Order: sequence, then C-alpha cells, then structure tokens
Amino acid sequence: ELEKLPKPAVTMENLAQIIELWTKIPASKIKAQEYEQIKGLSDKLFLYFWAFNRVEPEAELESVEAGLLFEQLLADYIPAMEAEGLHIVTDLTALTPTDTLRIRADSIRRVTDNVIDNLVKYADRAHPVTVTATRTQAELTVSISNAVGRKSDKTSSTRIGVKTCVNMMKMMNGSFVTKTEDGIFTASLSLPLSDMK
Repeated sequence: ELEKLPKPAVTMENLAQIIELWTKIPASKIKAQEYEQIKGLSDKLFLYFWAFNRVEPEAELESVEAGLLFEQLLADYIPAMEAEGLHIVTDLTALTPTDTLRIRADSIRRVTDNVIDNLVKYADRAHPVTVTATRTQAELTVSISNAVGRKSDKTSSTRIGVKTCVNMMKMMNGSFVTKTEDGIFTASLSLPLSDMK
C-alpha cells in the first residue's frame, strides 16, 4: 500500500526553531505574519536551488503503483482547488493495475505543488481544469490543462518554477513540458513505466 506522500518540508514548527536560533527571539513571540514571510523566502530559495543545481540526490527512487500515486495526489489536492473555485474533471482510465513508476515522493509533491499554485493564480474559474493520463508501452504522461483567466507578468517572470519542475522530473528519468495554445495552458508530467521491484 502506498504510504502517505510527505508534505512540503518546512513547517511552522521548523520555522519557529530556525527563527529562534538565528534571532534569539522566543518562538512564542513570533507573529504569524513573520512565519509566512520566512516560509515564502524558504520556498523561493528551494526553487532557486533546484532550478540552477544539478546535484544528484542521495535518496533512491522508490517503486509505486501509478494508479495509487495519482489517485492519492488528486485526493490531496482537489478539495483545496475546489475551495478556490476550480472545477476538476479527471480521466485516469488509461492507467492499468500493473503500471508502475520509480519516483521520489518529495519531488512529485513539489512538482504538483508548483502546478497547482499556477492553477490557483491564473486559471479561468468559468472553465474546468482537466487531468488526463495517457500511456505508451514505455511511458506514462499525466497532463493538467486549464483555460487561462488572469495573465501572468511574462516580462518579469524568471520561469524558476518551470526550471525547478524540469530538473526534478529529470532526476526521476522523466520530463516536464508546458505549453499554451488557444488560451489553454497544459503542464505534462511524463515518467517511464517500470517493473515493480
């Protein structure tokens, strides 16, 4: 049975310990707004690290059933997306019970976080977000598409998020591709299928 995927590593408790260590300010006196500011900074530092570093991770890839993996991810994220006014339509029928992937759970979580964050910011609430799976004999692809509602600032964007996702997927021998056609943005995560080990 697939274990619960880990949430992003930085928690409020972690931040309290970091702030208290660096500033000598007791954790009990730190305001919620300060937590959020430091968490935002830590997230940005994480993205820059993954975007511009190619260090091989020490953690080995683990084998998971593809169906269980994506069903769990959807179960984790859909409630929060619906709370933001998004309507989600899924089609994972292309997956078979024997489809197996070799992944790093924390990396899959980070890539998904990035895609969902983009959806919440820019998706048109008048149109559904679609999540579809396609497969070949060698590869599984999950694509997430949405109509673009609010324009992002392309001139100031450094595309750090995309670079981060590309590097993370490469570390799992996969790929991350985005495109925008006729007002529809699509992010596709592809991973090689493997035998369960």
